[in-house]
Amino acid sequence: MVVGDHPIPRRKIEGVNDAPAMMNFSKTKNKGFNGVSHGFGQSNSSSGFTTSIVKPDSDGLPGDVGQPTPLTQDERTRIIDVWSPGEHNPASSSCLHELFETQVEKQAASAVAVVYEGASLNYGKLNERANQLARRLRQLGVGPDVLVGLAVERSLDMAVGLLGILKAGGAYVPLDPNSPKEWLAYAIENASLTLVLTQEWLCERLPASAARLWLLDAHWAEAEALPKTNLESVSAPQNLAYCIYTSGSTGRPKGVALNQAALLNLLHWQKSTLPGGARTLQFASFAFDVSFQEIFSTWNVGGALVIPSESVRRDFRRLLNLLRTEAIDRLYLPTAVLQPLALVRAASGVRLPNLRQIITAGEQLRLTPDVRAWLRAEPQCDLINQYGPTETHVVTSFVATHYADSALPPIGRPIWNTQIHLLDSDLNPVPAAVVGELYVSGAALARGYIGRPELTKERFLENPCARNSGERLYRTGDLARWRSDGQIEYIGRTDSQVKIRGYRIELGEIEARALEHESVREAVVVAIEGASGKQLIGYVVPAPGAQDDASSSSFAELIKGHLRALLPEYMVPARFIVLDRMPLTPNGKIDRNALPPPVASLNPETRSKQAADEVEATLASVLRRILKLPYVELDTNFFDLGVNSLDIVVLHEEIRARFASDIPITFLFEHTTIRALAARLANREHGNLALAGIRDRKLRQSEALQRIRQSRASSAK
Repeated sequence: MVVGDHPIPRRKIEGVNDAPAMMNFSKTKNKGFNGVSHGFGQSNSSSGFTTSIVKPDSDGLPGDVGQPTPLTQDERTRIIDVWSPGEHNPASSSCLHELFETQVEKQAASAVAVVYEGASLNYGKLNERANQLARRLRQLGVGPDVLVGLAVERSLDMAVGLLGILKAGGAYVPLDPNSPKEWLAYAIENASLTLVLTQEWLCERLPASAARLWLLDAHWAEAEALPKTNLESVSAPQNLAYCIYTSGSTGRPKGVALNQAALLNLLHWQKSTLPGGARTLQFASFAFDVSFQEIFSTWNVGGALVIPSESVRRDFRRLLNLLRTEAIDRLYLPTAVLQPLALVRAASGVRLPNLRQIITAGEQLRLTPDVRAWLRAEPQCDLINQYGPTETHVVTSFVATHYADSALPPIGRPIWNTQIHLLDSDLNPVPAAVVGELYVSGAALARGYIGRPELTKERFLENPCARNSGERLYRTGDLARWRSDGQIEYIGRTDSQVKIRGYRIELGEIEARALEHESVREAVVVAIEGASGKQLIGYVVPAPGAQDDASSSSFAELIKGHLRALLPEYMVPARFIVLDRMPLTPNGKIDRNALPPPVASLNPETRSKQAADEVEATLASVLRRILKLPYVELDTNFFDLGVNSLDIVVLHEEIRARFASDIPITFLFEHTTIRALAARLANREHGNLALAGIRDRKLRQSEALQRIRQSRASSAK
């Protein structure tokens, strides 16, 4: 990888053509499903890809999917003309950076645009710095549809870099510097990146490649000498905004490329839901598509973006305090984070009177007692359940604040200029209450996958009943059904893709990377339900002779280490179970239902060890309940037992309550076995906790646990 200032050679990106005005289209006209026009309504989507009609397989679709069920005329009218399409609104002619520039003109120059750890940039200063960077990027060859890598930590530089790339006319590719180098190297090569913006201290984390590094700190003098005024725009809504990499079933991630038009549609729709300035927490990982929504939905209304440090982001008590002191209006949270944060809020008693919206997405929303209690405590706040894959971003929304029908609210109705179709295996619309596969058409669709034209054809189909040629359907692989009120109820998946803590994961990608290790003959990865959501469990069969001199636990650690070098941490299974052979079905396929449960594979020698005192016994009891296990190993690392970062939050709150100990959450990352944690808590070394305080638990229960019980009881009424 070269650090320098030579111009970027223009390169065509395989699989993603240039702007639509320069594209060739292959269009296949069809009168409609089964030759009948069903009047799906008009789509505003334009395609940058060669398209063809591809009929999806019906394998794996449960219930009525795949069984054609003709609609009556009344059903056809209600589903196709009323429920399927979102409200039509004119498309935006402005680009994303121009929305920001409009707010610069509307706001006082001193209005705060972004805050990070006590430092901030106002709209005027951020605009000037982004203009200077954009001019330097244009000197380096950045223009419309040129992809530029952005590998930065949470900082003000993140905001400057993102906005500067868009002002230059380019599109950004977020690269998490904490990801394995091989993952980053693949993304850089696949996206044909010739320039990556980063920070000097992160250079050693990035892989060697042909891409040139431009350092937002060390090289800033090159931009600082350039004019601060707005540049003439060279991009259009049809040009790319970003390319985000997500898990792929082939063993390699896939880059999803979205035009600005799709994201502009989302921003204008969302602006109608929370008018006025919104002070927003930027919680999501920058490599996750929700980060775009957090950032630009805030700037589009003249609000302030508050970026927490990584340490605050992981410590929910400090995070809640930040929400309060920064007077946050809007909070985006992965569904899996909502429950543990609600639990900590109940224990802490923190009030957030400025909070107006909690927006959640990523997995099926569950209205737990803790979540309902939070909403009751903050009646001014709405809980909004949104749905949308990376290939479309948000396409449906539902206000779940007062939803009382069940603990699983629907995903709602389509947003502006978007259509939702629930279809059977012959691409016919299904009636209400019948499960179908969810397809999306309209303004929200991505161009497709970078360098993957065949996959793009497979997932982005020509809409056979569109009124305009070239309109497409995106096949999500999700299953859903219409409710009687026109809301969409999410059911599940047609394949092995899972969502864990908001991240989309293809189990096949993990299996493929595990099989790359020479010591592995077979590998299967499954997702099981834990206390704080799904967790990954791996099963491996060693190659002949590979485990002769190694225990099962050391072999499992070998494979985990192999995967950590190749995949992001959230894709590495919590545990690996070593088997002599995989269970098979009668037709010779791996029988996933017959795989032994993780608890059956715990070390029997460690299993028999008894807790040495009440501290160890209490911690073991708490951890068993969190992990839903009948026993836990006292000397095994929490994370090897299946604990994830959200489980740590729950464990931290339990320790604070049961031991009346105000320990920092980092304490649990430093003492990662029951014995080590108990030794520290009992103060065998440091002496600040009396065991006598544990024995009378009824008297020693903290006010925090009382608040949790009270809030849960009140929410159940």
